[in-house]
Amino acid sequence: MILGCDTHSKLCVFVKFLKQIQMDTKFIFNRKSKLNQNGTALIQLQINGTRIHRPLKSTGIYIEPEYWDEKRNKVKKKHPNSDFFNNQLKVFQNKWTDHILSESFKPGGIDWEKIKSIKNIDKIGLEKSQGICFIIFFEDTVMKECNKTYAIGTKASYNQTLNKLNLYTDNQPFQINSLNYDFCTKFMNFLLDECELNATTREKHFKNIKKALNEAIKRNLYDILTNPFDKGFKFKAGKTEPKALTMSEVKQIEDLDVSYSPTLQKTKDMFLFSCYTSIRYCDLVKLSFENFIEENNEVRLKYVQQKTNVPVSFRLSSLFKTENGDSKPVEIYRRYAELNKKGKKAKPGFVTFFGWTNQTYNKNLKDIGRKVNVSEVLTAHVGRYTAITNLLNTTTLKVEQVQVIAGHKSYATTLGYFKPREHDLNNALEKTDWTDPT
Repeated sequence: MILGCDTHSKLCVFVKFLKQIQMDTKFIFNRKSKLNQNGTALIQLQINGTRIHRPLKSTGIYIEPEYWDEKRNKVKKKHPNSDFFNNQLKVFQNKWTDHILSESFKPGGIDWEKIKSIKNIDKIGLEKSQGICFIIFFEDTVMKECNKTYAIGTKASYNQTLNKLNLYTDNQPFQINSLNYDFCTKFMNFLLDECELNATTREKHFKNIKKALNEAIKRNLYDILTNPFDKGFKFKAGKTEPKALTMSEVKQIEDLDVSYSPTLQKTKDMFLFSCYTSIRYCDLVKLSFENFIEENNEVRLKYVQQKTNVPVSFRLSSLFKTENGDSKPVEIYRRYAELNKKGKKAKPGFVTFFGWTNQTYNKNLKDIGRKVNVSEVLTAHVGRYTAITNLLNTTTLKVEQVQVIAGHKSYATTLGYFKPREHDLNNALEKTDWTDPT
C-alpha cells in the first residue's frame, strides 16, 4: 500500500513526536542529594516538555545509591529486586508517555500546568498499564518477604502455587491485571479437572493468589476494579470436619510392618504418637529430650504449644496402656530415646527428638493409609483428632481432663470433639441397667 504525501508527512511527524517524548523523559535519582533515615533515595521521572515545563513525577521507588546506574538510567542488576523495579519504572514511564501523547492530540495541545498538578497517573481515568508480570511480582515481592517472616511450609506452599500457575499458562508470562474473574474461574477448573486437587488444596492456592494481589494493591500495581475476590469469586471449600479413626483402625496401623522403609517407619511412629497424645504436627517435630521428664520409672510429657502458647503437661505413662501395663506412647519414646541418645548431651531444643522435619509427612501418611483398611485419608490432623475423640468417647476421662491433654484454651472447644459414634452409643445402651430400682 502506497501512502499519499499528506498522510506520509503526518505519520513522520507522529513518529518523530513519539520518539521525542520517549527521549525527553528520564529518571532522576536522589535529586536533592539527601538520603532518608533508611539510607535510600527516591527515583523520579522527569518529563522535559519545554524549556520551562519539566515536571517531576514520583515513582514511589526508593533504593540505596550503590544500586542506581546513572549511565543506563536504571536499577543495577545486583539489586535483589532489579527486574521488578526496572519493569515497574518502564510501566510508569509508558503510562506518562501514553498520557502526554493523548493530550497532544487534544485542541490546544498539552496543558503543562495540568500535567504538573497530576499526583497519581492511575487516578486520571486512563486504562491501567498491564505491564507487570504476576510471576515476577510474586517471586520478587511476596516470596522475598516470606524469606524473612514466614515458615518453611509457607514458602513451600507459595512455590507450589507458582508451579501450578506456570503449568496452567504453559510457562508463559502474564500480566498482573489479567488476574480477573474469568482467569480465576478457568484456573479453578484446571486445578479440579487437570490436576485433580481436592477442595482444601485448591483453596490454599487461591489464598496465596489473594495474598499476592493484596500486596500489589498496597503498591498501586493492581486495578482494584479487576479484583475477582471483590466480584464474588468463591474459592473457600467450607469447613470439612475430619473424622477420627476408631481404635480398631489405629490397631491396624500399629500392626502394619513397614520396617523395610525407615521413612515410613518413622512416619508411622510419629502418627501413632499423635494418636495417643493429641500433639499437633508443628509441636511433634519440635520435641526435644527436655520435653520428656523421667521420674520414678514414669515419663511426663511437658511442652508449650506453638499455635496457642498454652503449656501442656501430663503423665505420658498413663496413656493407652497395654495388657502388660506398658504405655504405647512411652514405648515409642524409649525406642527413639535409644536411637537418639547422643542428643541428650545437646543444648535444650537443639536436637529434635524424632530428628525430622519432613515436608512430605502427609504424603507418607497416605502411603501408609493405602496399606490398611481405614475409613479416613490419613493426615497429620487426623492423628490429633483421633486422640481427642477417643479419649472423650472410649475412656472415663472428663472433658476438662481431656482439655488439659489437648491444650485447648476453652472447654467448649474440647466438648466439640464429643460425638459418640453409633456403636459407642449401642455399647452404652447394652451396659445400662434398665431394671426398676424400686
